[in-house]
Amino acid sequence: MKRISIVLMLLMLSAGLSANPVVPRLIARVWWGSSGNFNVYFGDEMAMLMDYSSLYFSTSYGNFRIPDGFSFPSLPYFGAINQIIPAFQIDRDEDFFTAHMGDWVETIAWGPQNDMSVNMHAIPDGMSAVQTRVEGEFGLYNVWALTPTSM
Repeated sequence: MKRISIVLMLLMLSAGLSANPVVPRLIARVWWGSSGNFNVYFGDEMAMLMDYSSLYFSTSYGNFRIPDGFSFPSLPYFGAINQIIPAFQIDRDEDFFTAHMGDWVETIAWGPQNDMSVNMHAIPDGMSAVQTRVEGEFGLYNVWALTPTSM
């Protein structure tokens, strides 16, 4: 009986440790492609909102809307925003990217090391910023982390 209890406890512990911390959100991942395109991976939760007519993006250059006639093929979805929206502009070294859909707003900001208002430093080639969930003393928090781009 002790052996079975120990084995079950170890199985439960290993299942908890192997859980994927990545939480798909409105913006699940962002990265620059090899040709300089700004790529965004939209998460599953975006499908629950269903109000794509209110979707727009903000950067330091202004606000940008998805052109009429464009529809997301399926979610999750990733695409080069500057190819979907030809006028889209964003600074690779120091900027922010905000997705607005109705009342739901998500932002990622990057910039210099000494700026405490940013989520991270500039996103280097071959890396992407991924939104993850971290458990803290007072609850769960969504944070941004760098990871190798595998898409």
